[in-house]
Amino acid sequence: MIGLKTIYKNLFLLTITTLLISCGSTYKTPSAIMKSDELTVSRELPMGNCEELGLLRGTTMSVTGTQQDALDDLKQTAMSKGANYLKVEEFSETGTSSTGIAYKCY
Repeated sequence: MIGLKTIYKNLFLLTITTLLISCGSTYKTPSAIMKSDELTVSRELPMGNCEELGLLRGTTMSVTGTQQDALDDLKQTAMSKGANYLKVEEFSETGTSSTGIAYKCY
């Protein structure tokens, strides 16, 4: 039977490995990515009266995950926070994670 100490050790190593993988280099993509009725996604700062809701991360855990998958996850996260504007900051080098700043514009 596996001891509790071994389980905690393996969980710690898995967490550290995941963190290191997600901290890879990043690169940028074109300015305007998508616009819909619910959420505007862009590389530009929002215009007008907008409240910053915070920095968000979108990820895909799939081996065949794409930049679009990471962006879709980022958009879902932004919308779940009540955002209607998302400024995309970066995509990871592998394309499996993305960061952006969510805004609520009035």
